[in-house]
Amino acid sequence: MKRINKFAEIFSIVTLMMIIVVILAQIILRYVLYYPLSWSDEFATTMQIWMVYIGAYLVLLDNEHSKLEYFTSRLPKKWEPILECFINLICIFFTSSLIYSGLKVTLKTLNSRTPAMEIPMPLIFLSAIVGSLLMLTYLGKNLISGFRWFFCGPHSIKKKVEK
Repeated sequence: MKRINKFAEIFSIVTLMMIIVVILAQIILRYVLYYPLSWSDEFATTMQIWMVYIGAYLVLLDNEHSKLEYFTSRLPKKWEPILECFINLICIFFTSSLIYSGLKVTLKTLNSRTPAMEIPMPLIFLSAIVGSLLMLTYLGKNLISGFRWFFCGPHSIKKKVEK
């Protein structure tokens, strides 16, 4: 799992750098040399979509997704693991529905291609599936850890699930 996490980090960094380079090249070519690239917007959009879904997984790893901390901070500490299990179950439900929807859209667009670069559309929609599968594996680990705490006690788990 550590290799996947490292790959996701590197992928996000490289993707952002590629977006910056292509958009900068597009600006220079369009406004200085009067020779615009026909594919730059499409490329940047595709890379940004991939970066968003892989980035969502990376944010989940660091536990930085938005939460209602106002309410959770007012609960007794003993309720924290139960609340975490509940939150993980909700996230698993939504992540699973995103995978299902992503698969449906991917299958519907099997014969479609983007206009400028001729990228197969399923390759773009695959980003939602890949990012969601990564999130689902991490959420599953957290949920199992939470159930372990609930049934076996707090001494049975580590403080935080390993990334």
